Amino acid sequence: MVASTVAAHDTVVRLEVWDGQPQQREGAALGEAKLEVPSGSVFAWSVPHGPAGDPLELDGEGTYNFRVVRFGGGPEAQARQQAATPPLFTGLERYEIQMWRCSASQ
Repeated sequence: MVASTVAAHDTVVRLEVWDGQPQQREGAALGEAKLEVPSGSVFAWSVPHGPAGDPLELDGEGTYNFRVVRFGGGPEAQARQQAATPPLFTGLERYEIQMWRCSASQ
């Protein structure tokens, strides 16, 4: 689960599949983990709205690494949201979820 740092707003989440581990981006890397994908596809799920967008087809079933990177958000975005009249509900943060197949040595 990716939790926002800003209250009640819409955000953009981009799912990416890579051939190998991607280089670290400039955003805040929130963490890496492994995910078993028996179906060979994944999709984003919005807590209040359910599935978001079409499934992303991976390179078949198996175990994948994934990394969550946040751009924006945090105390600065919270302050911008609260200072705006009316409060901002978009453009405060966005996320990339990068996925790549685990190698045999991982």
